[in-house]
Amino acid sequence: MAVPKPLFKDKNVAVAVGVALFLGGSFCLYDAWERRGGKTPLVARWATWW
Repeated sequence: MAVPKPLFKDKNVAVAVGVALFLGGSFCLYDAWERRGGKTPLVARWATWW
C-alpha cells in the first residue's frame, strides 16, 4: 500500500493551519453554548477554555 503524500509540504504551515482551525472550532463551540445562555457539555469544555 502506498503512503499518501502530505497535504502541506512545509511542517510549519501545517502546524499554523492546525492551530488556526482549532481556534476557529473552539470559538464556534463557545458560540454554540456559552453565548446562547447554555452550559458547555463536559466533553467539550477542554476546547472552550475562555
